[in-house]
Order: sequence, then C-alpha cells, then structure tokens
Amino acid sequence: MKRKNYFPIAKIRFLWITLFILFFSGCSYWNDFTAYFNLYYNASVKFDEVVEQLKTQKKELFSLTDTKPSGNVNENLNKVIEKLSKILQFYRESAYFDDALLMIGKSFYLQQDYIKALRKFNELVTTFPDGDLALEGKLWMGKTNFRLRKFDEGNKFFDEIKEMAESEGETEILTDIYAEKVSYFISIESYPEAIANAEKLVEVSGDDEKNALVMYELGKLYLKIDQPENASKSFEAVGDYSPDFDTEFQARLEFGKTQRVLGNNEISLEILEDIYSESIFNEFLDQTELQIGITKIALKRYEEAFDQLTAVDTVYRQTQSSGLAKYYLGEIMEKYYGNYDSANVYYSRAIAASLPVDMVDQVKRKSTVFTQYKKIKTDLNQFNKQLAYLDDPELFVKDSIAYAIEKARVDSVNKLNEEEKLGEDELKPETEDTNNQQPPADSSFQQQQPTDGNLQQKNPADGNPLQQLGDNMQPPTGDKNTQPPTGDRNRRQSSGDKNKSQNESRNRRGDTEGGTGQEVELLKPTIPEPVKPTISSDSLHSVLAKNEYELGGLFLTELQNTDSAFYYYGGIIKKHPKSKYIARALFALGTTYSTVNQNSKADSLFQIVYNDYKTEKIANAAANKLNKPLINFDFDPAEELYLLAENKMKEEKYDDAINGFIEVADKYPKSVFAPKAWLSRGWILENNLKMYDSAAVVYDSITKKFPNSVYANKISPKLSTYKAEQKRLEAVRDSAKQADSLALREKMKLEKAKLDSLNSKPGKQTIGVSDSTMNKQEEFLPDVPLPADSLNINQTDTSGIKRIELGKKTKADSTKVKNDMLKQSGKEVNTKNNKPGMTDSSKVKKKFNPVDNKIQNKTAVPKDSLKVIKSITPVDSSAAKNKIVPIDSSATKNKIVPIDSSAAKNKIVPVDSIKVIKPMNVIDTSAVNRKVPAVDTTRINSSGPK
Repeated sequence: MKRKNYFPIAKIRFLWITLFILFFSGCSYWNDFTAYFNLYYNASVKFDEVVEQLKTQKKELFSLTDTKPSGNVNENLNKVIEKLSKILQFYRESAYFDDALLMIGKSFYLQQDYIKALRKFNELVTTFPDGDLALEGKLWMGKTNFRLRKFDEGNKFFDEIKEMAESEGETEILTDIYAEKVSYFISIESYPEAIANAEKLVEVSGDDEKNALVMYELGKLYLKIDQPENASKSFEAVGDYSPDFDTEFQARLEFGKTQRVLGNNEISLEILEDIYSESIFNEFLDQTELQIGITKIALKRYEEAFDQLTAVDTVYRQTQSSGLAKYYLGEIMEKYYGNYDSANVYYSRAIAASLPVDMVDQVKRKSTVFTQYKKIKTDLNQFNKQLAYLDDPELFVKDSIAYAIEKARVDSVNKLNEEEKLGEDELKPETEDTNNQQPPADSSFQQQQPTDGNLQQKNPADGNPLQQLGDNMQPPTGDKNTQPPTGDRNRRQSSGDKNKSQNESRNRRGDTEGGTGQEVELLKPTIPEPVKPTISSDSLHSVLAKNEYELGGLFLTELQNTDSAFYYYGGIIKKHPKSKYIARALFALGTTYSTVNQNSKADSLFQIVYNDYKTEKIANAAANKLNKPLINFDFDPAEELYLLAENKMKEEKYDDAINGFIEVADKYPKSVFAPKAWLSRGWILENNLKMYDSAAVVYDSITKKFPNSVYANKISPKLSTYKAEQKRLEAVRDSAKQADSLALREKMKLEKAKLDSLNSKPGKQTIGVSDSTMNKQEEFLPDVPLPADSLNINQTDTSGIKRIELGKKTKADSTKVKNDMLKQSGKEVNTKNNKPGMTDSSKVKKKFNPVDNKIQNKTAVPKDSLKVIKSITPVDSSAAKNKIVPIDSSATKNKIVPIDSSAAKNKIVPVDSIKVIKPMNVIDTSAVNRKVPAVDTTRINSSGPK
C-alpha cells in the first residue's frame, strides 16, 4: 500500500518559489509577512466580527452616548488588543505598525476607555504625521474628545480635517464629521445648527439607507423648532431613499401625525388607515390604532375616538400605546364630557402605565392637577354638608339613616358575591367585552359645578364690593357653556346607565379589569358617611373660602375653564364676605376678565382691591395692573420709636432710653424691633447702670419671648454663665446654713448631756413641773443673748402653786431689787450698773443652781424679788463647791433663788412659759423671812453672769 501524498508536487514547487523570493527580497518583507499572517490578519478578522455584532445593537443615529458593549464583545476586543500589541513590541519596522495603532485605539474606543484610545490615536498622528492614516487618526481624536465632553478640542480637529477630506474626496470622513456635529448641536439644544449639518450630511453621503434615517431624524428636529411643514416634507422624503423596515413605518406614521398638526385631519386619518390596512405593519398596530383614535378626537368624533382608545387600552396592555390611550381617554372626559372625576381616574391609570419618555412629565402634571381637584372637591362637599347640618340638625339624622340603609344593602350584596365566588372556583370566569369598555360606573358624566356663572346676585351682607360693579359682574357669555352637546352627552350617559347592571354582574362573577376573575371587587356605599361638624360656623366659612379660592385657581390656570373660575371666585364674595380671601378673590376675578379680554371690568376690580385693601399685599399686584404707586409694606412704626430710644442711650439718658425701649416692646410686640429693644434695655442695665440681676431678668425674657431670634442666640451663653454662677452661690449658702445647723445641734446635745449628768448624781432631786403641755420635754437653746421680752416663764403645778413671771418688769424695777439687796449686805450701791464684765440679765437666759443650805438658812429672799428677778445674787463658790444641794421643798414656796453664776459652771438654762426647768432645788421655807446676807460686790463686778 502506497503512502498518501499530502503535499502535491505543484504545491511544493510553489512553496519553494515563494521562499526563494522572500529570501532574496530582504528581511522587511519577511517581517511584514509574519506580522500580517501571524497577528494582524487574525486581529482584523476578530475586530470586524465585533463591529458587526455592535451594529445589531440599536443606537440612536445622533447621540454622543455610545451603547455599552454586551456579550463577549469586551473579551474579543481584549484579544484584538493583545495580538496587535505584539506587532508594536516585536515588529516596529513592519508596514502594519500604524494599522495596529489605529485598530488598538478603535478597540479602546469601543470599550469606552476613551483615555487610552486618545493616547493611541495621538501616538499614531505623532509618529506618522504624513501617513495614510493620519487623517483618520485625527477624526477619531475629535470623536474621542467629544465623548470626553471636550467639545472645543474635538471641533478643532474636525475643522482641521474637513477641508482636507473635501479636497481628497474622503466622503466617509466627511459624513462622520457632520454626524458628530449634528450630535453635538442636539446635545446643547442648538437645533437650527443641527439641522444645517444634517442637510449637509445627506448631500455628501452616498449611503441611501443612512440618508433615509437622517431624513427621518431631520423631520423630528423640525418639529422641535415648531416647523411642522418642513417636518412633514422630511418624513415624506424618507421614501425617496432606501429605508429599512422600521424607519419606513416610523416615517409614514410621523407624516400622518404632522398632517394632523397642520390641521389636515382628514388627510391624517387617511394616511393612518392606509398604514393600518397594510399587513406588513401588523407589528405596529398598537401605534397605528392609537394615532387613529387621537385623530378622531381632532375630528370631534368623540364617540368613535372613545371606543378606539378603549380598544387600544384593553388589547395592547403593557405597551406604551396603552398608557397613552389612558391619557387621551382622560382628555376626552375632561374636555368633552366635563367629567373631572372620570378624567382623574384615567390620568391616574396613565401615570402608573408605561409611557414614552417625552410624555412622562406631561402625564404627571395632569395626574397631579386632577388629584388636587378631587381632594378639594371632596373637602368642599364635606364642609358644605357640615354647614348645612349646623343650620338644620335634623338633616344629619336623615343622612345618617340613609347611609345606614345603603351600607346594609352593600354589605348584603358583597356577602352574596363572596358566596357565589366560593361556589364557582372551578369555573372559568367569563371574558369581558373589551370593545365596549365604558368609563367608571360611578361617574356622572356631568361637570360638577353650576353652569350659571352669574355673579350679580345680591349679597345679603353689607359692604359687598361687587355691588359697586352692578351688571359688570356678568361673566362672559361665550365661556358659560362648557358642557358637551346634549344629544351626545345623553347617549353617553344612557350608555353608562345601560352598562351599570352589566358592571355589577361582572363584579358578582368575579371579573376584574384584566378578566382574570381572581378576586371579587367589593361594592362600596354610593352615599358618603355623614360627619357631624366639630367646628363653628365661622371656621367652616373660612375653610370653605380657602378651598373655593384654590379650586378657582385650578380652573383658571390649569384647566382653562373660565366659567368655573368665575363661579368659585364669585362664590367667595357672595357666601363668605368676612373671609380673608375677599381681596384675593376680587383680584383673581379681575385676572379672569383679563384672560377673556374684558379689560374694563378687570380694571374696575383691580381698582377696588387697590383702594379698599391697602393693608394687604395683593394691593400692590393691583397697583402693577393699574400702573399706580406701590404701597410700602415694609414700613414699621416701631423703627422710629426705637431710634428715638437709641439716641437717648447715646446721650446717656438711660432712664429715658429704657422707657423708650419698653414702649417699643409693649406697643409693637410682633415687630422685628421688639427683641432688639429688649436687648438694648438689658445692655444698659448691665453695662451702664451695673444692675446685673435686672439685666439678667431682661435677657431671660428675650430667650422666652423670642427664642428663635438672633438676639436670644447672642445673649444665651452669657445668661447661662450667670445662672450657673447664681446656682453655685446658692449652693454655697445652703451648705453654710446646713453646717451652722449641724453645729447648733451638736452644741445642744452637749448641753443636754451635761445637764443630764448633773441630774444623775446621787442625793439630787428633780421636781417635774406641769404646764398646759402635759409634761412636754424641754428643748435647750444655745448660749446666746435674747431680748428681755422673750424671756417669759409661766410655772404652774397641779396643786395650785402661785405662778411666777419673769422678765415682765422694767429695768427700774430690776435695779431697785438689786440695790435693796446690796444695802442689806452693807455694800455700796452702783447706780450706773455699767462696770466691765456685767451684762444686763434681761438679755441673758438665766441659769439656776440650787443654793447651799447654809447660805439659805442665813438668807431671806426679798419680797419684790419673788415677782421679777433681773439680777443674779452671787454666792460664795467655795460654799457651793460646785455641788447641787437639795433643799427642803417646803421652804421654797415656789420661790427661785438666784445663785452665783460661777457655781453654775457657765450653764445657761433657757426658760419660758412653756418649757420646764428640769433640775430645781427646794428652798427651806424658814429661810424665806430671813434677810439676805451681805454679798461681795467685787465678785459681781469682776466676773458677772455668763
């Protein structure tokens, strides 16, 4: 068996010839050969695959935002960059070096790594300034700068290469330049310049498919600058080129729409119906049917339009056409039927659906307006009902009964529906006839405000400003009737009534809007639950005026319904003449007249506002309308008073200044100068009069009356420091008082302990003296002098012992007793009684010690001294020997004998009419009649009582 020959002789011969040529041609050819076949060829094939893959991704023709690569694009581009980088590294002398640089730059560009891309393009242009790829390199440098938002540098490159490209016939480069410029001008919304460059692009481009797309975009640009005629021509011209399937449909659809914009509604409908009839465009039926419905609205064929849009909404759910159909159904309810409640329902559904980007804001605005309308209208109905309940309390009872009956009926129906649903779980729900979908069953299809906007009815309240205008308040005739034609409206109403039972039947079967039958839609009472008023009639009038003013503004500015605006503004003046909204309502009425070009009536109302409501800022709006001087609402009468007080402060007349600042704060407490006046007053007290406590009181008032003012913030740190210091000082004083109290108590304890120790010695006797307190224990006081009149001693025993009073005699009596005692003792009398060491006994709480028996037997107490003892009879301390000697109680006859103070060992026993002196010695009665022995006066003068 012969071996198979895989290399025929001819191929071997060709290979040898090729190698021979390359060997004798030089090394450069060999480098090019290996660089091309080993690297560049494979990289270019991979790059072309990526480009084709990117073309399948949809991208706007004129956009500076490139589509992000998807799938394995990035991976393939990385392989391209890797292979071409080897050429740059190992084959720098190869003829494919510049091609490699350009392709690497494009790869980075497609990866949206614009910095690296720009670096490679710049390397290409710098390395090969005169090369064949230099022009293309500068083009890509301009495109990359545009993506980096460096528009000036990008335009610089485009302007530089445009003339070179024109001279060299580089149409592809010119096409790219104009496309980039169109994208740039669109991004900055300079549409005329974008249109000019787009038209030049079509002139230089030889690509009919691309030109068709450019003409379509050109038509959209003309619409942006409100040139529908040129737009229509551009859309129509798309067919002159070679558009793809999508571009052809969109161009024909836009052509029909622009004819409608131009007022050619019949032509528009004809174009749209032709598109609808072509089966090749069945993919776009939702868009075609939507535009047919909108065109029928323009033709005022509302019934057909309603049915057409309802079909779109039902059949093509989850599409943008369905969302737009809801929006236009809302417009039919709003502008044709005047049913704002149903319009609100459709607008709310539209905002929750899928919508084109350019329609989102418009739909949101409509939805917001009608949501606000519904809220205000609901509040008005509720507050009007409450006002009626105040006028007629029986009406509330009737409405409550009616609501209870209706609620019971609805609950019964809902219960029946639930039972039927449970019995039909295994059955398929019947499919709703979507072609006959009606507006919400609860809609009245009738505008919910009176059509009679006549405002010249007499107001029962005096001073109605409208009476000054008389017949001028009649609203414009042409704006009164906003209702749809009677026949059409009645047909739509009867159609709604006819389907009411069908809707209820579908609810009972469990059919929902989508026909899924998953849940039963519960019915709700058709009568609102009555609410008993909780505020006064005046408050209700105020709230109603506010809501009517807002609703009038909604009709005037958003809904362009002047008739309803007239009605609600006029209603404020007629029904709520004391409201704060009167001036604003008059001005709004004037504005409404201006809207319908009845300027004389408008000026009359503006004049009333300007003349009669000068205290309200709306008067200046009227002044602008009438070209009259503006009123200065910034004038503050408190300013003048404040400046006067401030001048007094500068003149150092502080009392007058303080009074001036007080006047400012009292007369104008809400003025901006009030807190400033308080601050200035406190400043004077603090810095000029040095009355810190008074200043602190003023500053504290500022923080309480004006807590959010800059002045309160200014003095708060200082005031806080002052208060903290006051608290600290108070704490110090409290601590001192507490310490004194503790010391006093300790001293009293010591005195009591010493006295108890004396009483506890053997041979002593203690007599308990009763008083009215029934043996209440004595409280001992400190050793301090007390006034004479504070020393009152009332001693009474149970056997009727004679009462002794001390401290009631005058100083003369006391002196007389002492002198008598001294005479009996043979001593000289000191009449002045002012020797050192002597203290008035009336100022000292006396201390009593028992008297020695020996002395007592020789001494008699003077009779007068039994009444008041103001002095102390000194006794020889040696005789006492600091001992307490008991004395026969029969000898005392309840008499108290003064003793030597030194014998008492400096003890002071407080005595009053209530306290009982516990230790008391009994004196021998035989000693009472005896004379007092002589006493050494030197001892008295030298030591005295302590």
